[in-house]
Amino acid sequence: MTEDVLEITKKGLEGYLAEVENKFFSDSAYAVLEEIWLLNEGYRAYRKWLNLGGLGKWKNNWDCDNLAVSFKLFFQMLHAKHNPYTFTERWNKKGENITNVESVAIGVIYYKVERKGNSSMHAINLAFCPSGLGSLPKGNFHTLRRLYIEPEDGTVKKLTKKEEASIWYANF
Repeated sequence: MTEDVLEITKKGLEGYLAEVENKFFSDSAYAVLEEIWLLNEGYRAYRKWLNLGGLGKWKNNWDCDNLAVSFKLFFQMLHAKHNPYTFTERWNKKGENITNVESVAIGVIYYKVERKGNSSMHAINLAFCPSGLGSLPKGNFHTLRRLYIEPEDGTVKKLTKKEEASIWYANF
């Protein structure tokens, strides 16, 4: 655990997604990103990266699921770039990472959207960001909040209770 990077374990993240039936975690620990940075500087860099690849606009073969996966991948790439040292390199004192967790706490989720009698599935991102401190007899702890992000425009979505209950897939 690194002092200046908030981290959450796979087990801790699972606790925030207890109601989701199909959830997958590919790593044992995740770095928690600051909301202000993620939605501003981070999102602008993501859009720039998409535009460089000619994928800045939604189209039939580049839609919500592709955007959500690319959003997660982009922040994972940044994480890997800024934490380049392998276990062996760290062991041999060739360098230290900011954090040694494998991933960032950004996932892809699918949920049901209902509009005027029609329903469809939609993919967006779910990031866990710091929301404050709690206190227990054993010490203080960070509390996290869910941040639903529409990767097409970088807005934070407010899912209804029904939409949250309809999340059927999450991949971290």
